[in-house]
Amino acid sequence: MMSSIAGADGLMDINLAGGFLNDIHYDTQSGISASPYYWSTFSGTNTSDWTMNMGLTTVLNDGSWFGCSYTDVDSLWNPINLPENPDAAPITNKLNELDEFNLEIYPNPCVDQINITGDLSDVRKVSLSDLTGKVVHSSSVELNYIMVSLLPASTYQLQIFTDKHIYSRSIVKQ
Repeated sequence: MMSSIAGADGLMDINLAGGFLNDIHYDTQSGISASPYYWSTFSGTNTSDWTMNMGLTTVLNDGSWFGCSYTDVDSLWNPINLPENPDAAPITNKLNELDEFNLEIYPNPCVDQINITGDLSDVRKVSLSDLTGKVVHSSSVELNYIMVSLLPASTYQLQIFTDKHIYSRSIVKQ
C-alpha cells in the first residue's frame, strides 16, 4: 500500500528495507529513520485499538485502518507515541477543476497520444496509471503530450501534480 501511494503521488518517496518502513519524504518534509526517531506502523479498526505491526507485511482487511508514527522508542523498542486522529492531507484530489490553469486534455478517448495544452507553469509532474494503480508514464512538463499508442485499450488515470493539488482525469485509450 505504501509503495502504491508513493507511486501515485509524485511528491512522496519512501524507503523500505527488510520489510520495514525506514524513511518518508513528502515534498519538503522528511522523516528519516534514526534521525532522530523511528517509523512504526500500526493497524486497527479505529483510533483506540492500534496494534503495532511487525513490518509492512500485515494484511489489511475491509474496514481496517493503517497508521504510522514517527516517534522515539523506549528501551524495549516500543514506540512512545501511537497514531492519533487522522489528519487531513494538505493536497486535495480535484477531478474537474483544471479550468483554473486553462488546461485542455484531448482527445478523450484517445488512440496515439494525449495532448495537454494551456498554462503549465505550476505543473510539476504528469503521470498516467492503469486500473491497478501502476504508473505507466511519468514525466516533467517539458512535454505537452503523452504517447499511448503502445498501451492496451483500457481506462487510465491521468494525474497532474501542482504545488497545491493533484488533478485527476480518467482517460480512455481505444
